[in-house]
Amino acid sequence: MSLSHELALTRRTGHPAPTSASPRPSRVRVVGPAGAARPDLRDEDVGEVEGHERDWVAELHVTDLPHGLFPRLGVAFVRRWHRAHLASPHGTCLVARVGGVPVGFALCSLDRRAHVDWLLAHRRRELALPAAAALLRRPRLAVDFLRTRGARYARRLAGRGARPAAAAAPPTAVAVLDAIVVEEFARGRGVGTALVEAFLRRAVEAGAERAELVTKAGAAGAAGFYERRGWTRTGSHTDRDGEEVVTFRVDLTADHRTTTGRPTLRLAPAR
Repeated sequence: MSLSHELALTRRTGHPAPTSASPRPSRVRVVGPAGAARPDLRDEDVGEVEGHERDWVAELHVTDLPHGLFPRLGVAFVRRWHRAHLASPHGTCLVARVGGVPVGFALCSLDRRAHVDWLLAHRRRELALPAAAALLRRPRLAVDFLRTRGARYARRLAGRGARPAAAAAPPTAVAVLDAIVVEEFARGRGVGTALVEAFLRRAVEAGAERAELVTKAGAAGAAGFYERRGWTRTGSHTDRDGEEVVTFRVDLTADHRTTTGRPTLRLAPAR
């Protein structure tokens, strides 16, 4: 039995759960028996984010994954960031739904290098000005930004961080899982796994040869989750915010196509 049949999803106000026709999804809570079985999320349960879900994605990102600079700039900026991310031909956001209700999302770039280059070329001003305004409203964060990131961002925004001319061999296309969040009530039920697998399928379809991610070390992160799913730990370091983080990767191959025309995914251990 699926999670949608075992649990009654309602608005936090107690009203019925929103339908796909709702202007935007609400945060939801569970009313029903604890310990329900894991749902078997099918392909059609995970898809590209829809317009009415974007505010929910931004709010969940800020409240449940506030690590890094952009989430600390506030929901309004994160909405702009997500909009720019989705405008890029190399960016996507996947949403897992149960009974039509969104329960988790994954923000991904299918070719990290090309994605960053596109954002700098096409959305530099659109992001820089709101970010500066958000920092002015947050003096302590502004000081931290200048100390840890200011010089790097200044070089990029001024165009002095341009990449060197491409060598004879094209660079390896690397897909990156930028952020993944599952609503608290839906965790431990296979939602995260479904989102990661959907991301890897799209990475293969886009021609990526490798996928990478960063997660916090220890109990605050999800290292064990990724190790159990075939990702290889490649290192650890202290990030610009002083947090210990762990990096993971998988090499991707598409050996053949199924009858549906979709690549069959095989994860190869990182070399």
